[in-house]
Amino acid sequence: MRKNLQISLNVTDQYPNSSFAAKGYANGTISLLRCGWQKVMEDLMEEMIAGYRDRVPSASRREIISYIEQSTGILTIYQMHWLREAVKRWRLNDRVLTAMEYKKIYNDRLRQKISHRIALLRSQADKEGFIVKGAKEFLNTLYRKGVALTLTSGTDDIYVQEEARLLGVEKYFQGRIYGALDGTDENTKENLIKRIFRKKMVGNKERVMIG
Repeated sequence: MRKNLQISLNVTDQYPNSSFAAKGYANGTISLLRCGWQKVMEDLMEEMIAGYRDRVPSASRREIISYIEQSTGILTIYQMHWLREAVKRWRLNDRVLTAMEYKKIYNDRLRQKISHRIALLRSQADKEGFIVKGAKEFLNTLYRKGVALTLTSGTDDIYVQEEARLLGVEKYFQGRIYGALDGTDENTKENLIKRIFRKKMVGNKERVMIG
């Protein structure tokens, strides 16, 4: 589950109000808890498109894999909207669910897949096996330098908040942790970051985004 991460950033006192946005939290910028989410989503999409058939056509499977790769980081609900349209377009499954229904199935399956990781994390003090190697040290360095850290994610806000707390990185962001909230484009990662920078009046030379 461990990944290697090598990041070098020279933080000086030239910009005391600098901001750092860690973008794409659940995709592996910091957390490894959700490793394997792509396979869960791939299996779900294949199942929903195929309907009663044993498998989807190879062209459909290639389309699914390609879409998951290029849509990584966007809100999950948007991916489920795509799934709904794909089910209707391929016409292999007469039962078409809503995007929210697809999302619930996906979240339930993913939570089941990672439940043992969550349980293990809650039962032990060592968090290192669930964090990208070097990420916590990197955050700590920026935090001690007084850099304002912000975390945004396409994963549901309730899960992002929980995982940040379990991983022990919540303190670095001082309340600036934002996950997905369905039903509004205002809470995409891109729009959240734009609002944060406008509010803090941070210039281009004073901000760094990673993820």
